[in-house]
Amino acid sequence: MQSRLTWVVVRALTWFVISWFVLLMCGPPAVTWAKPANLTWKRRPAQTQSPPEFPTEPFLLGHLETPTNSTLPQGQWTLGTWTLGYGLTDQLMLATSPWLAGYYNLASLLMRFRQPIDVRRSWGIQLGYFKNSDALGHVYKMEAGGLWLLYRYRVNGNYRVVFSFNYYRFMNDDVPFSLRRWDLGNVAEKNQLALSTLHEVVVDKNIRFNLELGILGLNYHYPNYHFGASSAFLWGDGYFQIGLSATGYISNITKSAYNQVFMQYYSSTASVDFQSVYQNSVAVHPEIQLQQQF
Repeated sequence: MQSRLTWVVVRALTWFVISWFVLLMCGPPAVTWAKPANLTWKRRPAQTQSPPEFPTEPFLLGHLETPTNSTLPQGQWTLGTWTLGYGLTDQLMLATSPWLAGYYNLASLLMRFRQPIDVRRSWGIQLGYFKNSDALGHVYKMEAGGLWLLYRYRVNGNYRVVFSFNYYRFMNDDVPFSLRRWDLGNVAEKNQLALSTLHEVVVDKNIRFNLELGILGLNYHYPNYHFGASSAFLWGDGYFQIGLSATGYISNITKSAYNQVFMQYYSSTASVDFQSVYQNSVAVHPEIQLQQQF
């Protein structure tokens, strides 16, 4: 008896929810009847809701792992610590990174495309290629290609979120940058998948706060958590951003030994067990940018 009563209640609630959903999507059902001959009906004009008004979007690059899909206006340049870029069109830009060249001896080329959907939504694609150059230094030794699929949604005038799906292919990872994480179940794995979000909050007209959350190594035996935070201070056609992000193995979230790993990786001692040490490491990434558009 109790099970049948439960079944009836569940079915009634299900039909109730479905009915309300249809009503909200389609509007109330039309009712027809014979109107009196001496009455005339005037149809009221449909009321259209104007789209929400949002503040002008500033040009912000986002974080290392989770970029935004912002692009430069056609013919405009951006020059700064993280990016030297140029707007080929209003929706397509090319860039290289002085930061990677100066601190990681990596030559880089990035392309970003943005396509608006409506006043709230837009999607984008970012492609990147990275390769060490002996002319820039001899610390890092890597070659990789990256793909980012981006979706940006404005929840309201003060909050928007970016969803990012990232794929890296490492052709050479002898000494890679710290966003390269190892699959400890298969250290020969050259592909890395990641899913992350960047939450952008308008604190003030000229201040933005970013919170980043994600998972790196979706295809790994031991995935990595990834989180970060930064603040951006805007003026005119430029901004300064400062913050940090961190990546570590979910299996051991409390230990941070990235510097130890970095030193031991260069050690010639054969007894160093790089894999077991790196499993307990947390990599910290600076999210520092100083950019000016002109």
